Amino acid sequence: LEYFIPAGMNLNAGLQYHFFEFPNYTDLLAEYRRGEATAETAGGKQNYHLASLFVKLLRGEHEISLQLEYQPFTQQKIIQESGAYGDQNQKDLNLLLRGETSLLLTEKLVFQPRATLLNKKSNQNYLYYKSEQESTFIKDYYDYTEIEVSPGITLRATERREFFFNPVVEWRLYHHRPPRNEEGDFLTSKKQSDTILSLTVGTTLLWNEVSRFSLFYTYHMQRSNMKFERYLPYNYSGHLFGTMLSFSY
Repeated sequence: LEYFIPAGMNLNAGLQYHFFEFPNYTDLLAEYRRGEATAETAGGKQNYHLASLFVKLLRGEHEISLQLEYQPFTQQKIIQESGAYGDQNQKDLNLLLRGETSLLLTEKLVFQPRATLLNKKSNQNYLYYKSEQESTFIKDYYDYTEIEVSPGITLRATERREFFFNPVVEWRLYHHRPPRNEEGDFLTSKKQSDTILSLTVGTTLLWNEVSRFSLFYTYHMQRSNMKFERYLPYNYSGHLFGTMLSFSY
């Protein structure tokens, strides 16, 4: 649905529905822990429906959008404090607010800022067994708010050559999930928070009207008050060199 508003504005709205099915999905680690007697118990638990409603307002190079996503799982149940699964299925709800624009600072310098705000709600809980006698139950473990800011800059050096700098900063704040120390103990007086910094610089060669070639370097860093990193890293840095060839028609 598209509606033209006076003063050069354009309003778009739409509704989308998707169904995702993973018939051969198996959590190999879970199957190994459970043993062969309960094999294939994870089959179908990742299947879900996805309904998305969005509204977008545009004016020239300026854009702001609001998107609501409802994601009910067809078989995944909610874990209870007792360790058993309840009768209720998992349901996730995502609300995304996004704004971006493109500003011509000089004849060759373009400022392209972008910002997003994501709020995720899920009724799924988390039960962690440190031993057979000790466990920790956290309700609504996967709820969080995420903020991302990207003040990108592009320099159009010539008609065929561009240079770009794209910094991205992302903050994720969990509503109920506490961080863990090096031994894996939950620090219940705190909430987990993650910060990600990504810096990308590169150059693009415009071969013709429909194709372009890019060469870029990215520095990526993540910091978190989650210190238990036996299985997954939460505090790290990395470097990436890459090339990209794109076509548009």
